[in-house]
Amino acid sequence: MNKLMKFFIVIFMITNIFSNSYSVKAETSSNVKNLSMLDNVNITHEDGSDKNQWYIWERVNLNYEWSIKDHKKGDIEEFDLPKEFQLENSLDFNIKTNEGVLIQKVHADKNGHVKVEIVDTTNYIETHENIHGNMYFTVKFNKDIINEPGKYPISFDGKISAKSIEIIPEYLPNEDEKIYKWGTVNKDDSIIKWVIRVNYAQDKINNSVVREELGEGQNYIKGSLKISQVTFNHNTGDYDESIDVTDKFNINENDRGFDIDLGNINKGYIIKFNSKITNSNLAVFPNIVRLEGDNIENNYIKVNAKSSEGGGKAEGVNDPSVILTKIDSYTKEVLEDAEFSLQNKMGIDIKTGLRTDENGQIHIKGLASGEYQFVETKAPKGYKLDKTPIKFIIKDKQIEDIKISKSNTPILGNVMLTKMDNNGRNVLEGAEFSLQSKIGKDIKVGLKTDKNGQISVKDLVPGEYQFVETKAPKGYKLDKIPVKFTIKVGQTNTLNLIKYNEALIKAQKNSLDYSDSDKTKLYNKSTQEKNKIMQSNSKLPRTGYSSNFIMLGIGLILISILSILLMKKEELRAKK
Repeated sequence: MNKLMKFFIVIFMITNIFSNSYSVKAETSSNVKNLSMLDNVNITHEDGSDKNQWYIWERVNLNYEWSIKDHKKGDIEEFDLPKEFQLENSLDFNIKTNEGVLIQKVHADKNGHVKVEIVDTTNYIETHENIHGNMYFTVKFNKDIINEPGKYPISFDGKISAKSIEIIPEYLPNEDEKIYKWGTVNKDDSIIKWVIRVNYAQDKINNSVVREELGEGQNYIKGSLKISQVTFNHNTGDYDESIDVTDKFNINENDRGFDIDLGNINKGYIIKFNSKITNSNLAVFPNIVRLEGDNIENNYIKVNAKSSEGGGKAEGVNDPSVILTKIDSYTKEVLEDAEFSLQNKMGIDIKTGLRTDENGQIHIKGLASGEYQFVETKAPKGYKLDKTPIKFIIKDKQIEDIKISKSNTPILGNVMLTKMDNNGRNVLEGAEFSLQSKIGKDIKVGLKTDKNGQISVKDLVPGEYQFVETKAPKGYKLDKIPVKFTIKVGQTNTLNLIKYNEALIKAQKNSLDYSDSDKTKLYNKSTQEKNKIMQSNSKLPRTGYSSNFIMLGIGLILISILSILLMKKEELRAKK
């Protein structure tokens, strides 16, 4: 055998080993499949939060995501829950679509072995695509494995990625605590085991009485009661000593509970008893316990013991698209960043935080047939929120896209125009304006300034506008230059504008409104004044006359000075 042949044989053997390592477990029948349905799993607290820190007494939700691949009616999936968790009882539940179509039946035994059977009573798998869903199991920690604080790896059958959890130290009870209670449900045995912690504070209590009242779906099991006197350790929250003292107290029992007369106490007690489940359909079993005493306020606590639970849902799609378009109610422009939730017809959220894109649209695919609604949770900036549901229906085997639109009303703005004289001292009443669009189309006409010189216009849609004066106040010039302004999106404050007017004539002490005879007198007086001015102008010197006279005077003075100097000089010569 040559080297090349040996090389191919080795490659074939390695390939065969790897293919076998990823094959499913041995099938017990031709329609049994293992794990191929499961896609992912998440571990959450009972309230749905996923903080990865736990108290050892907490209940845990194992949330499996699954999808139908090559499955068909009658196929069976089997898998095991992680050994680090325990079911408190076996479970049976159905997985249905939102329309109530039964897809799967699930059974989980108390050991955590799960069997999923695909029943599909309506051929849903054949008529739908992308069939998927979830199933959950409420479990508790397996105290044989997880029994102290620390980090623990969790393995899900080796096929789903490994997880880990962190157990944190117990918080200590309140040192003043008088009474506390908890219970553990085992539906398979129809038993609930109850524990009551009495006088953790270890205070002195006179004539103390413990009263137990069971809720619905259970009866007290007579003879199951045990009372232990203990010494509580406030450093650990546990107790160090325990003495059975059941026979030392008077106990009044009935089907609904019991009364225990503890008398005068200064010690702590642990009381344990069982109740019988009479209604296995219940998942929660309520209970009240009271502690009474002469020198304390009556203390009581309500407790709900819960059994392990399971459930899930399924959905598939015919794959039509739903397109929601958001528009302005006035301009019909598309609006970006509106936020919606998609809900079923009962108002339960299916998807949240859906936002319109730059085209004002939200696209949804993959919805099963049924009734739905969009509900706006956040309006675009500058618009009013409208929570009116937008309902729509996806019909069975629908192919066409569903197109719906939703309009939003913008937040409206206000404007105030003030009319003033040119010096800005006086407001002007009686000016008349038109309010126009930016292209000059009248929106409102005949708007007059009031005694404060103001015009107020409210509830304007965001956009560009202008005021145009159509009639000036008495005694002032008309100014048709537009006063332009913009109402911005989301504007809440009133926009203030000022328009100034120039007076026709200067202000007089008397009224500016003259009679015809007064106007004639004013004209004649004005003419006379002009004539006087012309007459006075005729007596003025000619152009350049005054300047020549001055120059002549200066010349004469200079000549006189020069003559005096010459005369003095001659006198000096003569003396010599």
